[in-house]
Amino acid sequence: MCDNNFKEIKKIDLNKTKFNVAVFGDYKNSHKVFESLIDSVNNDTTIDFAINLGDLVYDGEMEKYQYFLGQFNQFKLPHLTAVGNHDIREEGRAVYYNLFGPFYYSFHFKNAYFIILDNANETKLYGNQLAWLEAELEKAKYFKYKFVMFHVPFYDPRTNIPPKPLINIPIISEYEFRQSIGLVPQL
Repeated sequence: MCDNNFKEIKKIDLNKTKFNVAVFGDYKNSHKVFESLIDSVNNDTTIDFAINLGDLVYDGEMEKYQYFLGQFNQFKLPHLTAVGNHDIREEGRAVYYNLFGPFYYSFHFKNAYFIILDNANETKLYGNQLAWLEAELEKAKYFKYKFVMFHVPFYDPRTNIPPKPLINIPIISEYEFRQSIGLVPQL
């Protein structure tokens, strides 16, 4: 296992008093879009690290991940990932794990606690991850800012679709947290 996410977390400069995070994702092999995004992030000196919320590739074939890694390595600052539903297609779950490490993880930066979840199955969190999340939310209580990030949003933000839960994670509502961030679902 390569565990690129852990390696990238170790690169975050903890000496800063304030931080800015770029959050993006869901471009599924759109090479030009991703290259443009990399250039924008690399040229913005206010950004300290980036979090990609999944759909790194159109499907989980190793060749597509290898191309993504070539682009990934162009980032000049730490760049973390969350797993998306496209990333796990075609045996991609194993490829993602071998390249990036655990599907869900956490880290803290100054007075902020970040929790990255795996909801790539597009339904709900299961057993071990749910128990892990509860333990992480307990740890996060002591931080001023709490961020829970994942690929599929809780609710579909498009106005033409009536609000209905896409992902149900009831335990999160029991904890006070600053932000949950998920991507827009696809049609």
